[in-house]
Amino acid sequence: MVQEIPTHLESASGSEDQSHMKSDSEIRKLVSELNARLKIKGVRGRIIIVKNNFYLRGTYATRTEEKKERKVSLRLPADLQSLMNVENRVVQLWGSILANGFLPDVFPWDVPDIQIAQRTKIFKEAIDVLKESFWKGKKKNNLQSQRSWARIDSVLKKLPQQADLNINILLDWISNETEPGTSSRIKACQYLKRLALLNGLSGEEAIDELVGSYEPKKRKVIEDALLIQLIDSVREDDERRRKLQVRFDGYKDKHGRSKDYCPYGWLTAAQYVYGTRPAETFSLIPNKTGTSYAINLPKGRKKHEKFPLALPQEFVERWNLLEVERPYTFGLDNYDPTITKYHCGHWLNYLKRKTQKLGIENFQLLDLRHAWGIRSIYSELDPRQASNSLGHDIHTHYKIYNSTYDQLDADKAAVLLNK
Repeated sequence: MVQEIPTHLESASGSEDQSHMKSDSEIRKLVSELNARLKIKGVRGRIIIVKNNFYLRGTYATRTEEKKERKVSLRLPADLQSLMNVENRVVQLWGSILANGFLPDVFPWDVPDIQIAQRTKIFKEAIDVLKESFWKGKKKNNLQSQRSWARIDSVLKKLPQQADLNINILLDWISNETEPGTSSRIKACQYLKRLALLNGLSGEEAIDELVGSYEPKKRKVIEDALLIQLIDSVREDDERRRKLQVRFDGYKDKHGRSKDYCPYGWLTAAQYVYGTRPAETFSLIPNKTGTSYAINLPKGRKKHEKFPLALPQEFVERWNLLEVERPYTFGLDNYDPTITKYHCGHWLNYLKRKTQKLGIENFQLLDLRHAWGIRSIYSELDPRQASNSLGHDIHTHYKIYNSTYDQLDADKAAVLLNK
């Protein structure tokens, strides 16, 4: 039996019956409004409900039969949620009738939903997704962001770019190309897990198992006597080259070519005396009071001013540090990490030739800063003042120099015991 508009839907109890009657009343009202809209659109037919399902009733022909009144199932249950799709299906069907003159052999909603398998991404495409995500909200001309992406890209570009994205390839690459318990292993795992997550690659949790633990190597302590000998040597080089430059109107290299004079000796002496980070030394301005001005460049934090202390102060005069000599400088608003890194590289290469002759192995510029930190402890400088001068917080200070403080305490205790 066909019901144009049913008076009620089936219910199992009194409360359910009231709920269904209310829903049925809403459906009747919405169906009436829908039929009015379809009429305005020129659709010849009306929505009806048969056995709790929506149908379109009207006079239509088929490919083999003449026009007659038919009920076309819309394959939708007679509920409020389905009403949203009823109008779309009727309009779609009416468009097909107008185009062909008869009902289609297969209705659009009866066509099976065939899932088309998506093509597997290759690594190059997956890397492009990560690159787009990284730069979202960042300025392309930001030097710090450029350096961060360069570090990530140095890992990503080693992957097989044209190979299909596969978690096993990532795991094999991490295992074969990085050493367990190293900083490079941790960074690689971070970058490649992010690559997997952004591209919906399953099994990324296996990357966590390869991370391992990392403990930075304990920084070696170079005797102050050797460092002072090194700095005396480079300051003598500065003076010798300065005289050659005046005498020959320009310094010549061993091939007889003109070469600009780069006073890395001043930078070396200044970093030893003031304990700045290598890059910060390019901003350092000493004064006669034993303090100085510099730009603090803490890793991962905003740069700001700081006031390093000279230790020992007599070396300011010994190495003539009030006469600033350096190839490049910067202030709070014009720090360029790329240029600074370039000069630090040349500075380090220059000093390594010197340190090798003195028997200092694996010298790094930070060794000069570390020596200042140790001197500050044995000079019994207040740890808060020392940490402020170095440009890090007190917790970091104790973490780095904890063993030195322990050694000093042990030395003091030994003196007391031997009295």
